[in-house]
Amino acid sequence: MTDVPSYLHVMDGRLRVKVPEIKRSVQKALHVEGVLASLEGVIRVTANPTTGNVLVLFHSHLLTHTAIIQTLRQSDYLRTQTTVTSTVRFTEHMVDTVSHAIARSVAEVVMERALLALL
Repeated sequence: MTDVPSYLHVMDGRLRVKVPEIKRSVQKALHVEGVLASLEGVIRVTANPTTGNVLVLFHSHLLTHTAIIQTLRQSDYLRTQTTVTSTVRFTEHMVDTVSHAIARSVAEVVMERALLALL
């Protein structure tokens, strides 16, 4: 299991993260905004209860995206990340397995045709 939320986009001083717990909850969205706004280095926080996205603008020399995510977790958000991550990892494994099987089949056909061409 990795420690990455289901959706995370990071740029220098900007973090967008999906926080499923705030979706359809204005109260929780406002709570997240208050918790994150209290961190030193945060410039602005916008939590959208319609999409579940949280946008944080921050001074990257004072605060890291890892600290912001940790604060969300300590405030009992991003709890559903484990299930989503497990599903993502399973999907990645299946895609990897299928792509290897296809590549192997293609290689076998190419080799067979090359041998037949030599005859």
